[in-house]
Amino acid sequence: MEKFRGPRTWFPAGEFVFAVVEGKSAVLELGGTRTPVWADHVLLLAPGQAFTLEGGPLQLSTVSVDGKLLRKAGGAVKGFAVPAVEDGVLRKAVLKLHAAVLAGKGVAEQRALLEAVAGRAARHAGAGASSRGTMGKVLVQLEKRSAQGVSLEALARPVGLSVFQLVRAFSREHGITPHALLVQLRVQEARRLLRSGARTHEAAKQAGFADPSHLVRHFKRLMLVTPGAYARAGEPAAQ
Repeated sequence: MEKFRGPRTWFPAGEFVFAVVEGKSAVLELGGTRTPVWADHVLLLAPGQAFTLEGGPLQLSTVSVDGKLLRKAGGAVKGFAVPAVEDGVLRKAVLKLHAAVLAGKGVAEQRALLEAVAGRAARHAGAGASSRGTMGKVLVQLEKRSAQGVSLEALARPVGLSVFQLVRAFSREHGITPHALLVQLRVQEARRLLRSGARTHEAAKQAGFADPSHLVRHFKRLMLVTPGAYARAGEPAAQ
């Protein structure tokens, strides 16, 4: 369970985020819309949607699920109608999956629990984040080139913008700067590598970090746990 006091911004690139809220009320900002959240709410975030939580303190029982894995589990969901719902059945399903991940339960058990989350979450399906348009193309390039790195000039030139115009437009549409997103993409890749058995220094190099200390700093800031502790938790079906 993560302890949180806002504001804090996330960008789940390629992943769906399910989180059960406990604690004091807060405000979730997504796409320019501010939604109040409180204890027992379940947060539903789709890939490519930057969101900010303000307020708290909160405790979040969070599960991040790769989009491909969610589809395999039977969740033909691209996005959600609203980012926070009161759904007791979904809340219990997310908490069970979260507990199984933390306990290092077997892949078969986790997949069964994931299917329950996916099936229930489908009831709240809505439009997903759009990847069309100029900034959508920039997002695709960031995702493709996160490990080797890409300069702002290289992103701006093909879409006919200056660096200043690019950063402003990208931040307005996605709620996060290109550089901040690049760091989150690298942390996400490091998570995948760590789950696959890579050591911290190997994950840092392959994900595009200058050295392991950079990975540790950003990983702990975003995940609230060190890469080593994350790796020791085992390889979950969803995390």
